[in-house]
Amino acid sequence: RNETLYAQGYVAKAQLDASRESAAATDAAYKSALIAAQNASLNGTQSAALADLKAARAAVQALDAQIAQTNVSAPFDGTVSARNVDPGTLASPGMVLMQVAKLDPVYVDAGITGSDLQYVHVGSPVSITADNVPGRTWHATIAYLNASSLPGTLTYQARAKVANPGQVLRGGMVVNVSIDRQRRHGVLLAPRGAVFQTDAGYAMFVVDNGTAKLVPVEMGFNNDQQAEVSGAGLKPGVLAIINHSVFLQPGSPVMVMPPGGAPPGSGGGPPAAGGGKTGGSPAPASKQKGAQSTSKPGSSY
Repeated sequence: RNETLYAQGYVAKAQLDASRESAAATDAAYKSALIAAQNASLNGTQSAALADLKAARAAVQALDAQIAQTNVSAPFDGTVSARNVDPGTLASPGMVLMQVAKLDPVYVDAGITGSDLQYVHVGSPVSITADNVPGRTWHATIAYLNASSLPGTLTYQARAKVANPGQVLRGGMVVNVSIDRQRRHGVLLAPRGAVFQTDAGYAMFVVDNGTAKLVPVEMGFNNDQQAEVSGAGLKPGVLAIINHSVFLQPGSPVMVMPPGGAPPGSGGGPPAAGGGKTGGSPAPASKQKGAQSTSKPGSSY
């Protein structure tokens, strides 16, 4: 060990010489014991020589044990995330040498509020995204959910075990955890920007024979992009006017612009009946089977 540290400049030449002398003395004692054992077998004093041989072997075993203690191994395979000592430092029992992290799989912790607790259970599927890893989604399930809230908070910690091939997710990274509140099948979805609130409730403007038609709707689950809607005259393929002008009134003539906003007659198709200025951007409603979900932020560890 001292020869390695001397080559790196961590110990003095005198300390290296002392270590070499000690090793040479131990080796000489071992060889002397072997010779004594051989001589003892010839002159009848073998038992004494065997005792010396056992003592020499015990000394060698003690040195081997000390050499083995110079290697430190973690109880699992992982990646060194922090080193707390410099090479050549004499380690003592209880000293933290380095920290090792196992990043595949990783555990993602999310705080669940009391109002959302009814929707989260062990085994609930979750989708995980990270803002600094765009276009990537990880899927997992809730492994456990704390029965009591975190001290000083009103949130309950949920943990998901996530496979992390390539170790893209790192310790301490902030991620977004999406959990399904409820699943609805066979519902009609419309652009969220097409639904607005009136004194009588929610409504939409749709394109009806070149004019704007006001349709009262019932809105169910929704997010910032889509909304579950139902109402008379709504069906898949109906054009809904999104982000319309405040001056748009029922019966106002509207024109469906082709993709790219090109004027009629330039390859974008014929104008709708009635002509006039458009009151907004039309977008087709769609019928889709699936779920609407809300996102909850969390941190991975």
